[in-house]
Amino acid sequence: MTRTVRLTIVLVVFGLVAAACSDTSGLEAELADAEARVAELEAELFVATSTSLPATVTIEGAMTLAIDDSFVAGDSCSGAGGFDDISAGADVVVIDGSGNTVGTSSLESGEVTDVKIIAGDDRNRFVVREFCIFPFSVGDVASEAAFYTVEVANREGPTYSNADMVAQEWKVALSLG
Repeated sequence: MTRTVRLTIVLVVFGLVAAACSDTSGLEAELADAEARVAELEAELFVATSTSLPATVTIEGAMTLAIDDSFVAGDSCSGAGGFDDISAGADVVVIDGSGNTVGTSSLESGEVTDVKIIAGDDRNRFVVREFCIFPFSVGDVASEAAFYTVEVANREGPTYSNADMVAQEWKVALSLG
């Protein structure tokens, strides 16, 4: 909890106590009690957040690329045309909120998934698409960063908060096409 938030809480408590009491002789004691309780809550929050995460984690994920070519499920695949940089061995870089690289890896071999049928337009037409899935795993990523951005093949990726990453169990799903 930042000092500004803490000060705001203390001032709100002080204002409520002042409004409720016509005698201000006990306000200083109540204010001291409120400050002590805020400090206790901050300590509990620090312990809860600092002990629940390991020092480093592994971010697991997959880059899903929509493809138009005819493949059979299970075939190997790679990006083509404007996506030819998405292939096995492409760099995966994890960057923290300060712009520091906190982990690197590379895409594994792409594999075609089963054909997906995607709902179409208002004339009830459907689009049949196949997808090439490239798994990846980035180990030894520091778990205390506030934000993480996952880039693949020098393409800026989404940014996740630490809370999002914890909720997702350090798994991400990226897609193109």
